[in-house]
Amino acid sequence: MWQKFKEQIPAVILTALLVIGGAFWLHQQTVSEMSKKQTAEIAPLRDSNDALKAASEENRKQIEATNDLFRAAQFAGADWASVERGVRGDKRIGAYTQPGNPNDHLLRDVRTIERFLHAQNGGRGEYGRVSFTVA
Repeated sequence: MWQKFKEQIPAVILTALLVIGGAFWLHQQTVSEMSKKQTAEIAPLRDSNDALKAASEENRKQIEATNDLFRAAQFAGADWASVERGVRGDKRIGAYTQPGNPNDHLLRDVRTIERFLHAQNGGRGEYGRVSFTVA
């Protein structure tokens, strides 16, 4: 019996190697297919995420510009409700006062107000307790 087993050892080893090699190849194919499938499923989500990041950045800029305008109105002693109505009534920027819409006009107007206040304050950047930057 031991003699017969010795004769079959090369066949047993070859069979084991073929089974292990086949299992490894099948595993690699499965992993590759799953990776391709996941990449295809994730691509639209990445695109959506990139769009949300861009919208978020625009919202941040919009909020920053509105806060700057509010501080300038506060410094000038203006009624914020009146300023807001005036901004919304401006045809250039009125349609873009909602979050998510790009609004370079509002940012430019805020910078113009900052320059005006800067000049009115003798070139100093402080206006009461409100600090502005001049771009």
